[in-house]
Amino acid sequence: MNHANLWAIVLAGGEGTRVRSFLKQLCGGSGLKQFSTIIGERSMLRCTSDRVERLVPTERILIVVGAHHRAEVEKQLPHWPRQNVIFQPANRDTAPGILLPLAHITDRDPAGREKKSLFAKISSCKYLISLRPKLQF
Repeated sequence: MNHANLWAIVLAGGEGTRVRSFLKQLCGGSGLKQFSTIIGERSMLRCTSDRVERLVPTERILIVVGAHHRAEVEKQLPHWPRQNVIFQPANRDTAPGILLPLAHITDRDPAGREKKSLFAKISSCKYLISLRPKLQF
């Protein structure tokens, strides 16, 4: 498969109302899942961006966050290209969270205008671990 037209959209705009108070107690900070460090030393957003960068070039990864999370994103992803952070004016859940960056892809990528770009939607509030046992000899 040709990955030249592959884009990744990382959704990180949720408010996490169901687990916010629990994560505030567990991790400190705002209690938002995407900005919380639950395992290890990196937030879920940072773990997600690091994982996606192994598959898609940084310039083709768009991170979608709420406009009121600007300071937290700049603190957690200082190296991230500013044009690749999409600030939603308001959180309207998944469909608008995907449509807004798709408009950016269409504007920036000629293949997107011709409907030849592919994209993957990745949520920043999921954590992946390997459950494979380590082989010991």
